[in-house]
Amino acid sequence: MRGSSQRPLHNASELIEVLADSGALTVGEIAERLPLPRATVYRTVEALVASGVVDPLPNSQFALSARWLRLADVALINMAEWTGMGEVLDTVVDRTSQTAFLSVPYRGQMLCLDWRQGRGIDMINYRPGSLLPMRSGAAGRVLAAYASDDVDSSLVSVRRHGYAVSDEDVTPGIGAVGVPVFSSDGEVRAALSVGGLIADIRAHTADFAEALQSAADQLRLR
Repeated sequence: MRGSSQRPLHNASELIEVLADSGALTVGEIAERLPLPRATVYRTVEALVASGVVDPLPNSQFALSARWLRLADVALINMAEWTGMGEVLDTVVDRTSQTAFLSVPYRGQMLCLDWRQGRGIDMINYRPGSLLPMRSGAAGRVLAAYASDDVDSSLVSVRRHGYAVSDEDVTPGIGAVGVPVFSSDGEVRAALSVGGLIADIRAHTADFAEALQSAADQLRLR
């Protein structure tokens, strides 16, 4: 059982996750999404507003404040294992013209850690801090394929070929190619992927996979 001294922190963390996933909400709407009494939600919201990480809006809703942008920047700077990921993503965009993403597993889901927009039409609603279900798109399939030794037949080909392809299964008209990023001990810690118009993905799957694998080697964690 979670200790009473940890419970307020746990409640705040869960509330922040709800706002991150759903956007601005009223206290009532937050309470519907959390297994907490409304009075507890009120107290937690008030504490987060006082700390400056949640802002009250004129329509009785609450949203994450702009302070999270600075916190996110600091978090990225302190992630020494991903030093140079921006330059690697830029290289991927230069070679493929597609939008490039670095995604990591997070609480059973897939989290976008960083991205660089390609030169095509921007139709992909996946940005740093965004969460998607594991197995979603090419990056999600890559992470799921290496999450354990016991994988189903739909993911075996990802390991065999070394990359995954998404063919309009997340967004109509959009596709993606993704590859694993390994640590020095052979563990998969992330997925590097590109997304764009499905016609481009279908026409250049092998070329994009090769560009991604070369870039992933540069990101290999020490």
